[in-house]
Amino acid sequence: MSNVLVVLSSARKARVADKIFEYVKKDLEVRDGVSIVVADLKEVNLPFYAHELSPASPDYVPTDPAVIAWGKMV
Repeated sequence: MSNVLVVLSSARKARVADKIFEYVKKDLEVRDGVSIVVADLKEVNLPFYAHELSPASPDYVPTDPAVIAWGKMV
């Protein structure tokens, strides 16, 4: 089984991501062995720049539960 991560990247109310996702979803649903995982940035609360270290730092260890969950998802 392959997981396909679809990121809905706009949090704006008037976004078109939802409409585009419906087309992508229909295409993926007909494929065998594909599981769709959706990461909707409208629903994911990521505290950007809240950590003292950059995520690119080798010493970075996420402590926020939302950031940890995001890391596991992607």
